[in-house]
Amino acid sequence: MEDLPLRECWRLAVSGTEDGVGRIGFIAPDGGPDIVPINYIVTRRQIYCRTSRGTKATAIMKNPQVAFEVDGTDGVKRWSVVFRGVAWRMEDESEIYDSGITGADPLVPLPTTVFLRIAPLRVSGRRFTARVENHS
Repeated sequence: MEDLPLRECWRLAVSGTEDGVGRIGFIAPDGGPDIVPINYIVTRRQIYCRTSRGTKATAIMKNPQVAFEVDGTDGVKRWSVVFRGVAWRMEDESEIYDSGITGADPLVPLPTTVFLRIAPLRVSGRRFTARVENHS
């Protein structure tokens, strides 16, 4: 297993936007942790997400401390990058447009009119060789 330097974490997070899906962890209304897939892009070392109105968006606005994770493969290597930080809802139309998040295809067939910005306070990443199972 290899711990990744900060620059590589950001590079991988940007490359992970090919499918535009990461996972956001937050404190749910019942007080427990929750994690769900969410559309995202990375711009200027900030993470921008889009989601629909509802429980997730309301919970994040109530408690903005979040974790965001993106992972992928690079040949036989797997990688994972985790960002811990603070999220807030973007209201300014020019900030939303400038972020580029409006171009991200929504995951679900619902109106995704809530735009979030995550300011990472801590970034960590790891790369490791995937285990190959022999089923012969």
